[in-house]
Amino acid sequence: MDPALLVDELVQRFGPKRESLLRILWGVQRAFGYIPREALEALSAKLSIPLSELIGVASFFHAFKLSKPAPINIVLCMGTACHVRGNSENLRLLKAMNLESRGIGIETARCFGCCSRAPVIAIVEGSGRILKLFGGVTPSKLRLVVSEATKLVGGSRG
Repeated sequence: MDPALLVDELVQRFGPKRESLLRILWGVQRAFGYIPREALEALSAKLSIPLSELIGVASFFHAFKLSKPAPINIVLCMGTACHVRGNSENLRLLKAMNLESRGIGIETARCFGCCSRAPVIAIVEGSGRILKLFGGVTPSKLRLVVSEATKLVGGSRG
C-alpha cells in the first residue's frame, strides 16, 4: 500500500486533528513495520504540522521506528536488572559481530518485564513479533542467540 493513501485512510478514520497523531502513526507502523518518510510528509500536509515536529514526535517514542527494520532483530533488554547483569557487554559484543551483513539487526528495549531472568535477549521479527526469548544470557551464550537468529533469517528470506 502507498504510504500517502494509508495516511489518508487513517486521517479519515481518526480525524484530521493533532489529538489523532499517535493513533495515525501507530497505524502506519503497523502496516509497514516502521514509519516511512513518505507517510510523515503526507501526514504533515494533512494535519498542517511541520515535518520536523512529526519526526520529533516519532523519534521521542521508543516504540516507533523511522527506518525499515531488518527481517530478524536481536533485541537486548536494557532495563536496570539486565543492564547491571551484563547486557551492556552483550550489546558491545553483538555490535562487533557485523550481524547486519547477515540480515540481522541489533536493537535495545527499555524493559521486557522478565527481570528475574536477566539479562534477557529476544529474537524479534521485523514486524515486532517476538519469536524467541532467552534469559540469563552471558557472553558465552551469545553464540546460541546468534545461531538461532541466523536460522530464522534464513527462513524469512524464503
